[in-house]
Amino acid sequence: MKKPANLFIIILITLVFGATAGALASIATTSVIGKNLTDLLNSKELDLANSVYDKANLVISNAKNVVVSQDVKIEETASSLQPVLVSAFKNNTTGYYVLENADAFGLILSNDGWVLLNGLKDTNTAEIIKNYSIVSNDKKVYPLDKALVLKISGDGNLVLAHLKGALNLPVRKMMGAYDLKPGTSVILLSADGKTLLSSMISKKRPDIILSSDRPDIHLEISNPLSDEFKNALVFNLGGDFIGWVDGSKAVRPNYTFLPAWRAYISKSKSVFPSLGVNYLNLSTIKAPALNIDKGAWLKGDATHPAIVPGGVAEKAGLLEGDVITRINNQELDQNNDLAELLSVYMAGETVNVTYDRAGVVKELEITLGESK
Repeated sequence: MKKPANLFIIILITLVFGATAGALASIATTSVIGKNLTDLLNSKELDLANSVYDKANLVISNAKNVVVSQDVKIEETASSLQPVLVSAFKNNTTGYYVLENADAFGLILSNDGWVLLNGLKDTNTAEIIKNYSIVSNDKKVYPLDKALVLKISGDGNLVLAHLKGALNLPVRKMMGAYDLKPGTSVILLSADGKTLLSSMISKKRPDIILSSDRPDIHLEISNPLSDEFKNALVFNLGGDFIGWVDGSKAVRPNYTFLPAWRAYISKSKSVFPSLGVNYLNLSTIKAPALNIDKGAWLKGDATHPAIVPGGVAEKAGLLEGDVITRINNQELDQNNDLAELLSVYMAGETVNVTYDRAGVVKELEITLGESK
């Protein structure tokens, strides 16, 4: 049996060798990775593009500030959108289509074959169905069996078309009016693949007196647009669909066409929901006579009456001077205009309207009418 003294010496030697090996490993690691990693760790930020990590399997736990290069994010988003993009071509006798010479650029809206076409010159629905084919990103060619031409305020028409025989197509989420707020990052994607990163500054409407029956809105963004981005499509950084650029280079949100498209699918007619009022947005003006600073103040002029004669608002009992403050308990404010809130509903649906009349809050149930 070994003596205890000898056992103590063996343990002591083992501890000394272990400590020495650990110190040498620490020195070797520091010399390989260098001061750059030490600085990064001290700053609690990790640059994954740094050469230190090019062969490492790195796991970030409980990260608070991980920054991804904008260029990388734009490239990732643009690449992820390719499967939902389509091109429109006029039928010809050559037997082929030159992909870079498309007549219009578009996006798949639904997995059963509805697509949005931006920049198509023809406006006759029968001629569009007869004379055009759609080529998807995977080069499948589809004839059309339905088409809907929408004249949206601004320069140019928007065409919604249906691909005959299409099933299980990829789609992207559409951003609603609630989601679009100042500061939202946007990516513009042109027909020839160019991208532009920008951000939304505000929502603009051309008139002071507004109509509840059509959200005539464009999005003001931080970058002036060149002609190459006419008819571009607009997404957020996650690839959700925001809208399109019209022929006058105005950015139009998708919810300006959604009600008419939904009505066409369900009722075979393109109508917008109608409340039948004209109003001032109190988030954009100051009315000294009112103690309310947001909402839709029912106010008109000689050509735009506050309460449209014969409309559903008149029949429900709304009066000029009322201030609509909520639709189905959704508050009207600087980010949610009356026409925007109504755009998520269809003609024939019933909404709860909360309004202020001379300081007294009231409510009405109103079934929305139709506006062509």
